[in-house]
Amino acid sequence: MRKFWLLILLCAFSLAAPPAETRALWVTRFELVDTANIPLLVQKAASANFNTLFVQVCGRGTAFWDSQILPRDTRAVDFDALALVLKEAQKYQLSVHAWINALYVWSDSAEPVSPKHAVNAHPEWIMTLDGDAKNKYLDPAIPEVREYVRSIYLEVARKYPVAGVHLDYIRYPGAGAGFTAYTRRAFERLTGVDPLALDRNKEIARRLFGQAEYDQYCAQWNSYRQESVSALVRAIFRELAVVAPSVVLTAAVLPDPELAKTHNFQDWAEWMRGGYIDAVIPMIYDRNDRTVQKQIVKAAELADEHNVPVFAGLGAWRRPAAEIAGDVKFVRRLYAELDYKYLQGVALFSYDGIKTMPDYLNQLKSAVFPEQALPPPPRERRYLTEDAGEAQTDAALGGALNIS
Repeated sequence: MRKFWLLILLCAFSLAAPPAETRALWVTRFELVDTANIPLLVQKAASANFNTLFVQVCGRGTAFWDSQILPRDTRAVDFDALALVLKEAQKYQLSVHAWINALYVWSDSAEPVSPKHAVNAHPEWIMTLDGDAKNKYLDPAIPEVREYVRSIYLEVARKYPVAGVHLDYIRYPGAGAGFTAYTRRAFERLTGVDPLALDRNKEIARRLFGQAEYDQYCAQWNSYRQESVSALVRAIFRELAVVAPSVVLTAAVLPDPELAKTHNFQDWAEWMRGGYIDAVIPMIYDRNDRTVQKQIVKAAELADEHNVPVFAGLGAWRRPAAEIAGDVKFVRRLYAELDYKYLQGVALFSYDGIKTMPDYLNQLKSAVFPEQALPPPPRERRYLTEDAGEAQTDAALGGALNIS
């Protein structure tokens, strides 16, 4: 990796933070079920000199805001949790991003209660991974699903003064997912092949088509799913630029861009290359320091190549404060000494994972966040033109298969 081994030789002193450093905490929905928690979590984040909160206002297809699209979460039917977070955050000048799970909509053996929930209202939209009926996801290859998810993000961006909307689970759960009836028919119309036959009857398909043709169909099926996700990201980005231009679009992504693309069809390097994401946060949760550093450097290289900010997502809940502080210093050295100017901060997972650890936030404050830092201003966007954006979306599926 470019400059990585040189960096290892540099002396490990603490550098000053960059002038517009993002210091973020992910806050899960479990912190929003009690109104008394909200002022406390905001105050603690501000006291520790964090400046950004990614607040999970939709985890499993239910809303912690006043939504006309999603059913309200049953634990927060009497109050608007997002509005309360925003009110408290304003007191401390904290930036709030609405964290929404895009495609992961249920994870319980019991079905959701509300008939309005996507699992009940649109069972034909639901995909699972290799027969796991408990965990349910929306299939992004279905046009109505992309429109539904897009409308959720736009509702928040229109109704609330959030700094951003945050994509999570913007991926397939694995290579064994995506075989809904609609998608199988659509792919078969384009290629003449049922993708389920490629996946479930591999040996028969290889004998029928021959290895080369079989590999080509598998590559097309993978591209179809990659483009289904990318089309959704493009649609949200393009609409935000029109209706809420000050609201940035960020995404939590798997840390290895190649594995994310080939196994989960999350081609986040392409989102950066195409200019339709405002910042990317790789979930770098490994316990090994060297692995963490390598993944940070890889993300920094992509950020530098495509001029898209990256915040290193760190697994604070599973590592001591001293190690996380070391990661923050590493990020700052990359920024200051090796000129990775688009590596612009960190995000820690998660507030509720570390809040009960003795003195964790104070240790981070003392080691790396001794001074306040205002949230960075919104970056200047490289807007997709309307024509280019529409052409990309229209060609997202058929075009990915080189079908004229």
